[in-house]
Amino acid sequence: MKVLRSSSNLASVIPHEDDATQLCRRSSETRSNGPRHRDGRRARLHGCRRAGRSADRHGQSRSSDTDQADVGTELQSIPGRRGGARTVASGASRYHVLLAFGASYSVGAQMASVSVVLPFLLAQKGIFWAAGLLYPTFSIGFIAGNVLSPLVVERSRRRQNVVIAAAAATIAALTSCIAVAGLRDVLVAPVFLVASSAIGCAMGLANNAYAEIISRMLDRARRNHLLLNQEAVGAVLTVAATLLLLPLLSGRDPVEGRIDVLWLGAAAMAAACVAATIVGPTTSGTLRPPTRIIDDYREGVTVVRTRSWYRLFLATQIVFVPIGLSMTFFSLRAAMAHADKAGSLHVLVISSAAGLLAGSFLWRRVFGRGGVRGMLVLSGAISSAAGIVCLANEVIPVREQLWVHGVVFFLATLASAAIGAATVSWISAFATEDRRTMLISFAAALAAVVSTVLGAVLGTIAQATVAPWPVMIVLVLAVLATTVAVRAPDRPPAT
Repeated sequence: MKVLRSSSNLASVIPHEDDATQLCRRSSETRSNGPRHRDGRRARLHGCRRAGRSADRHGQSRSSDTDQADVGTELQSIPGRRGGARTVASGASRYHVLLAFGASYSVGAQMASVSVVLPFLLAQKGIFWAAGLLYPTFSIGFIAGNVLSPLVVERSRRRQNVVIAAAAATIAALTSCIAVAGLRDVLVAPVFLVASSAIGCAMGLANNAYAEIISRMLDRARRNHLLLNQEAVGAVLTVAATLLLLPLLSGRDPVEGRIDVLWLGAAAMAAACVAATIVGPTTSGTLRPPTRIIDDYREGVTVVRTRSWYRLFLATQIVFVPIGLSMTFFSLRAAMAHADKAGSLHVLVISSAAGLLAGSFLWRRVFGRGGVRGMLVLSGAISSAAGIVCLANEVIPVREQLWVHGVVFFLATLASAAIGAATVSWISAFATEDRRTMLISFAAALAAVVSTVLGAVLGTIAQATVAPWPVMIVLVLAVLATTVAVRAPDRPPAT
């Protein structure tokens, strides 16, 4: 299977004119043995040069379909290439708009997190059965979004930004509905569950469309920097906004104070919608004709059978599902211990945002030194450390401390922050552009199926007992993920 073309190989893409001219010159010299052939030889050489320039243009077109961002970056250094500076300037401006979208989207996702905030709010109201079902219902919606994403992305052609804008607007509206239901105590469980499923569907569409956008607009290095930088900026904004809410909690109903977090999340998603409209269309890429959903998944199964790298990728995705679910697990454990404390949810949100902020600095360096393998192995190790701290907090014969749960959330979020960037880099490096969206959605759908089953199990055992054995199960799953991650590639392959 072909891989994405790196900028270091651009030299093999554009020298068609020299090769074609040299080949035609040999042919002309062979056929031209006398003076009467000189004019014909000159004409043939001129025609060959024109053909070489035409081949050059066609070669650049095919290369731009594969990695337009890399080619655009290199064009600025080619003498006489008009428009190169404009291409680079356009790429830089797109990067900052994408960063604005990603940061706003990150704030909205953290403030209305299906893994942290919503389970805590339901558990605090005593609706534990619905709190345990939030992530499974979210996963079902995420599966639906991933099933629809290849068709939606292909039909959107160069307008994937419309997909992420609509998704952000939908999530903002649903978060507002959750806030109203929680504030008025009207149909709380049904609204939370239905909205979680719809949010999952919107995120399934948005995540794959966003992955396609950054794969077309940015080269591999800038993709990783974007994914990590947007988490850093989003984390800083989340911490700042949450700290501003803390002085407003005194003298207020704790329920209303916690709902304020949701309102901020809805506002952040609305800002992400605006940023997405500014992103604009992507570069022209290789678009497959619209296919049926069943055909896409048959193709995914074919790739699983024929490509060992994709089988390893799927296995790694599956064993890292518990690390993503650990946030919901720890949220339910914290809600059982600290539901009556004012500001407890805000402390957990700040701890999670601090974990994302630390991850934006840590994972960039880990990726530079150890690649995808280094990120995933260290992610599993940190998740194991979070389980150990939580276990110690529950085993030590004193009342559980809120600040210790804050440390657990910091570590769990730090571990989860690496998974998205590592998997996007992995599949973007190995998959061809015409299959990238389908393979991403296939893998995400499989992980969502596992999340649905495992999330229901972990959600049930998290609130079933105050005994520490559920925490030990999460710890064992984290160690298993660390072991499997050792087989991940350290660096994407070069062509």
